[in-house]
Amino acid sequence: MIDSISDGKVKMMIVALHQRLNRVRSFLKTGVWDADLAVLPVWRAVGVRLLRVVLLVFRGFKDDECAMHASALTFSTLMAIVPILALCLSMARGLGDADTAKRWIQDRVQDWTKTFKVEPQMAAPDAHRTDGVDIPEEFVQGELAIRINTLVEKGFEKVENINFARLGTVGLILLIWMVIEVLGRVERSFNRVWGITIGRSVWRRFTDYLSVLLILPILIVAAASLPIMEGVTRYMPADTAVLFERFVASGLFKNGVVLLMTTLVFAFMIMFMPNTTMKLNAGLTGGFVSAILFLVWLSICAMIQVGAARYGKIYGSFAVAPIVLAWVHVSWQIVLFGAEVAFSVQNCETFRMEQNAGDANVRARLLLALSVTKEAARSMLSEVPLFNLEAYGHQHRIPVRLLHAVVDELVRTGILAGVAERPGVYVLLKAPSVLTIGDILNGVLDTGAGVRELGLGHLDADVRKAVEGAFKGMHAGVALASVDTLLAGETKRMAG
Repeated sequence: MIDSISDGKVKMMIVALHQRLNRVRSFLKTGVWDADLAVLPVWRAVGVRLLRVVLLVFRGFKDDECAMHASALTFSTLMAIVPILALCLSMARGLGDADTAKRWIQDRVQDWTKTFKVEPQMAAPDAHRTDGVDIPEEFVQGELAIRINTLVEKGFEKVENINFARLGTVGLILLIWMVIEVLGRVERSFNRVWGITIGRSVWRRFTDYLSVLLILPILIVAAASLPIMEGVTRYMPADTAVLFERFVASGLFKNGVVLLMTTLVFAFMIMFMPNTTMKLNAGLTGGFVSAILFLVWLSICAMIQVGAARYGKIYGSFAVAPIVLAWVHVSWQIVLFGAEVAFSVQNCETFRMEQNAGDANVRARLLLALSVTKEAARSMLSEVPLFNLEAYGHQHRIPVRLLHAVVDELVRTGILAGVAERPGVYVLLKAPSVLTIGDILNGVLDTGAGVRELGLGHLDADVRKAVEGAFKGMHAGVALASVDTLLAGETKRMAG
């Protein structure tokens, strides 16, 4: 009797747990998106908004294949690190202080490797080991840190051995093109997060990327050489200056500065690389999340590097290679994760629509294409002929990925064109009186590979004729109607 009662209680507990899990699953799938934040208490509204961002970030990280892109960027980074450093240091050399920039980078690497720890059991003689792993002597007592520092020094030696005069014009052009091409791959990964299929033009890549490579060494030299502490304490009383210097030397201040600088670096990368405009708060939020994760990752590397000694028996002198590969790969995943955070924060008002943007049907795409073209035509006829896509999407709460996809179709068909120096700003290429609704319809329907390209011309002739007849019937009512008619209809409604 007692056993049957206890069995019944267990079954009831299992059923209750199953029902609770179903409610949680249902809330995460639909409830969190259907909740009206305006009627919720402030703390619950903040919690729901935060949960939406988290769900959208992880879904975007998976759907955008960020891990795979991080693998590709790992290879590109290792291939391009020497050319990029060569260009940066050559520009710093032009300022007369390349050694300062090099020393600053080496100091940052050494500060990190100083945190490496060697467990007592890892340094134990082989005869006393109980785990069966023979650790080479060169890995004992922090040799991995020495190897990483040596690797950085050898990298700088390779960079210094590059003679731009011997490379010649062709060699220099190829070197610059290699750097631009690698940074272009980074841009494409960021563009995928934002649903952008058209990147910077070749000229914009050349000017934007090289300007950053020019400014970066200047900032490093300035940060490493300016007597900031002297200038700040000069006008302080002696007692205050001593207290200030102690505070600056404290671990709290140093860690805070490291977090701040790392956040700014990641925020700049997240905001600069994609070919779109971004709000400052979204970029800083993504940069802050990436900075936290990156610093945690560095601490993890410092703690688990003792296990790298186990690779010594397999890889020998190349044991540092898998460590470097893993470090770069995870670092790129962290950067792309921060980009997903920035995207989610900026597009928090279109959470649910963003999830379905990739499944938009032809009717929805055509409606959006006509609306965008009409708005661009209105801008053309106004005092400011430029159409701001980001402002339009934000005003009408349109999923940004769908908006970019449709606008890219209009750009490919010659209806819109982007303004070179202003991402997210477009101009209509034809006068509204000349551009017909049929042109826009063709632009949406004919985007992508056609019947001939896909080898479908051999299919049933009657079916092809039926499809062509349907399209002709669709065009019959709108083919000759211009975009002007859309604007005229709106004017009549406003007048009425």
